[in-house]
Amino acid sequence: MEIPTPFGVVLGQADPCRFLHLYMLARRFREESAAYHVRDALAEAGLEKLQAAGDILVCPVALDGTNKRLEGHIFWHMAMANGVILPDCGVYYAERKRSTVEPGLEKVIESYPAGYALCMVTLEQREDSHGI
Repeated sequence: MEIPTPFGVVLGQADPCRFLHLYMLARRFREESAAYHVRDALAEAGLEKLQAAGDILVCPVALDGTNKRLEGHIFWHMAMANGVILPDCGVYYAERKRSTVEPGLEKVIESYPAGYALCMVTLEQREDSHGI
């Protein structure tokens, strides 16, 4: 998904419609990234390992260096849970220093965009001076 704005700031007070549109796109991008990493982590680990622990699903895996793809997906989730800014985190709440927040704050932002601002950044891969 592409965010249709270059690097810049979108003030909720100045343009609430654009703010909400971009905020919802960023949140959807985060949800799609999380789904991708869950799906591929489960595919790498093997669905047969999935277990129910009450109303929580658990998939025990060994991170012993033998499956780098699985480790990448698991480390993505761990980084997101710890508030690390990742290229595909979608939205990062600078005030909270986290990539995710409680749904109540998301609803507050949706209902009062005038109190918030978005700093939009689109990352692009470019060749360096060595052609890599």
